Amino acid sequence: MCSRSFSKATNSLAELKEAIRFHCQIACEKLRKQNSFAQAVLVTIRTNSNRFGPQHKEARAYPLPQATDDTALILKYAQEQLELLHQPGLRYQKAGVMLLDLIPHHPMQLGLFQKEQASISEQGQKRRQLMQTMDQLNNKIGKQAVGFGLARKEANWQMKMAHRSPRYTTCWQEIPVVKAK
Repeated sequence: MCSRSFSKATNSLAELKEAIRFHCQIACEKLRKQNSFAQAVLVTIRTNSNRFGPQHKEARAYPLPQATDDTALILKYAQEQLELLHQPGLRYQKAGVMLLDLIPHHPMQLGLFQKEQASISEQGQKRRQLMQTMDQLNNKIGKQAVGFGLARKEANWQMKMAHRSPRYTTCWQEIPVVKAK
């Protein structure tokens, strides 16, 4: 599951798509790190339940045509589900993506009319190489350095972390530097 509450509620479908795209890329990267495939994707959105006015909280799952760890394919189906969930005029406070029915890469059961595993086919190999390259670049350069339609730096849906405590134990950039004279 990959989700976050927004810093400001939004009624923009474009901003919700941006948030879902961001969460989907992170979820797929985690999926590849554990050498798994997802067989379904679930998209969830909700309004702020602490505010007065119309409320909407809903999730939609979509079974993927075949098990995959391909971000582009999973993202396509996640955004289709988001369009079905979105109700114009409502201000959404949270969005998320969950990958369901996880299975290991090998062995994988083929579909009834499938001659070979998609990840073994030539096109499947190219897609896997692309995903691995993107993961390597993101690990080397920084989180979300390369991706599908990258998020804006100052988007309404992104969390504000003005009051977050430093992450000395998990983030090298936040370790205090001491200089002696």
